[in-house]
Amino acid sequence: MNKTLLSAYESTPIAAFDLCSIGTVSDFKEIARYRLLGTGGFEKVAPDGELKHGKLSDQKYSNKADTYGQILALTRHDIINDDLNAFMDIPRQMGRSGAESIDDLFFTLLLKNTGFFSSANANLLTGPDTKFGPESLTVAKTTFRKQKAGPSNKAKDQKPINIRPEFLVVPVEIETDAELLMGSAQLMMDAQGTPTKIPVDNPHRNKYRVISTPHLSDSYYQGASGSAWYLFANPNVLPAFEIVFLNGRRTPVIERVEMPANTLGMGFRSYIDFGVNSQDPRAAVKVTGE
Repeated sequence: MNKTLLSAYESTPIAAFDLCSIGTVSDFKEIARYRLLGTGGFEKVAPDGELKHGKLSDQKYSNKADTYGQILALTRHDIINDDLNAFMDIPRQMGRSGAESIDDLFFTLLLKNTGFFSSANANLLTGPDTKFGPESLTVAKTTFRKQKAGPSNKAKDQKPINIRPEFLVVPVEIETDAELLMGSAQLMMDAQGTPTKIPVDNPHRNKYRVISTPHLSDSYYQGASGSAWYLFANPNVLPAFEIVFLNGRRTPVIERVEMPANTLGMGFRSYIDFGVNSQDPRAAVKVTGE
């Protein structure tokens, strides 16, 4: 059953693993993450060889693991009939549910984005020119690349952090457009009254990895949109979001449990301990796609 659960868990795509950094916690208490920023930079060494002291400022982010799980029962009829398919379908369902719960929590948090994507954080683009395409992608990339080291307004804190986006995250409605833009060698741009211009090359070709999920536009999630899209940095360089697992265990646990005396059958429970929270807003840009 553990092998079946693990197989189902690993075969279910989890977009959050690509877009979030992965951490570990030893209990269910809230933890603090401090991201140290060396905003001082190198300075010219004086003839006497003295090195100037740099300054490390810190930014604090929190996270916390909780437990998510379910219980399923195998009926007495399935047991008597020795129905192996019914027996093995339980760990398959639990494996898929465990994987889906991670993306569910991540996209719930991403789409609420209260205060995370904002003009104050310089990571939100709105307006009539944000519909997905080559031009709006160029603007989003430029916005991303111009993020400051920060967080204060001191002169040295206003240096560029120089982080490149690596992931283009889109709803399924524009998945094909994103894949065409990433895979096309050339761009063809039409304008009324002027000849068609064909650039030598498509500057966006293969520059970003496309990640498309139905969560982004599903009405189940608050803030869902079929037109909004995102750029994310590599979370190993600078994480916009973080997933933490209790004691580093990323897979669900499955256990047999005794059913109540008034119930005929066999019970199984499965659970996984993890948490998701936002981290550094400079690691992602949201484009509303209006």
